[in-house]
Amino acid sequence: MLMEERNICEVCQSNNLVNILDLGFSTIANKFCHEKNTEMQAFPLVLDFCRDCFNLQLRHCFDASYLYDETYGYATPVATSLDSHYSDTLKKLIELDALSDKSNVLEIGSNNGNFLATLQKSAGKVLGIDPASNVTAIANCQGIPTITGFFDEDISQIISADFGDVDLLVARHMFAHNSTAVEMMKGVKACLASDGTFLVENAYAIETLLNGEFDQVYHEHMFYYSASSINKLMTNFGFELYDIFFSKVHGGSASFFICNKGQRPISSQVTECLKKEQELFVNKDTFVEFKNGVFELKNQVNQFLDKCDENGDTIAVYSVPNKLFTFLSFTEFPLNKIKFMVDTTPEKIGKFYPNSNIRIISESELADRDCDVFLIGAWNYKREIIERAPSLFKSGTKLVFALPFFDVVVV
Repeated sequence: MLMEERNICEVCQSNNLVNILDLGFSTIANKFCHEKNTEMQAFPLVLDFCRDCFNLQLRHCFDASYLYDETYGYATPVATSLDSHYSDTLKKLIELDALSDKSNVLEIGSNNGNFLATLQKSAGKVLGIDPASNVTAIANCQGIPTITGFFDEDISQIISADFGDVDLLVARHMFAHNSTAVEMMKGVKACLASDGTFLVENAYAIETLLNGEFDQVYHEHMFYYSASSINKLMTNFGFELYDIFFSKVHGGSASFFICNKGQRPISSQVTECLKKEQELFVNKDTFVEFKNGVFELKNQVNQFLDKCDENGDTIAVYSVPNKLFTFLSFTEFPLNKIKFMVDTTPEKIGKFYPNSNIRIISESELADRDCDVFLIGAWNYKREIIERAPSLFKSGTKLVFALPFFDVVVV
């Protein structure tokens, strides 16, 4: 296992970094155990900001081969909010003339292929690549051609030879999952058509800051992109940001549309966004308020736990995403108060949360369990969870959505 501590900016190589948030120590997200009370080491979670290029990055990073093994525990869920977002993204791509029925489309980190399935009918050919064999198997079974591997220059050249130049290259919620972007960008250069579009979608750094979404910070997320930092990074490789599209998914995301320099006009949306970000990033209050809000939320959680103790309420967790690891570690949530956790991902069910005897059960097992309070890990799917709540939870159950603001919903 390789952990690197970074003291320079990976985007501009500056050492003009400042710490904006120290979340203490957390075990690696998405690493579950086969036996209860299995000890797993916790590692630092520190977020740094580059004053020169406005990049936000994690200080301590792990090798991708450790984070993404062949049984990666995340599968893209089926959710109405995601379906709607996929449709909106498809419309935007067609509007930009970045996708047609003759386009070769490649998605990096394509997981189980749900997004490519949306594009498939509007494209010429689609292909996915993902390092986790368990999810690539699902994608292939669903009719989405997908290869297993890490995307870099070598595999990019192989893909180009067999698949042809890529007209639309997609990196959704994975482009920030590498300690350095150099190898991936070499791959992008090697396969993207001269007039092609590179679509990068990630949680938007500004939403993360303004909404106090500290649980977006975990070891898998090594960068927190804004239009400013993505544009700087792309410029380093002969690309430029030409349009941007915002959405509500995952607590607030940005889709960055990138092309070879000079190939497309720069939209007014990009110009205005860069200006707004400049004002936010040079304002020290932005980071002070972010940090204060994070610690205030920690106080709210502890106060709620005290009330649960007074009432004799039992506590469980519904949905166990990566962000839950950061939430539980930073708030110092007492694991011995959690009776069990519920998730829908087969790779998680039956396993145990690290350093605890908390077993992860399926939704079908939930019917036989009693619990007064459920902490909701995937708060970004709040609407869907509330809609399903009457069929999942007993009447009177309290659902705690801690972010982006603390809210308790009674079923």
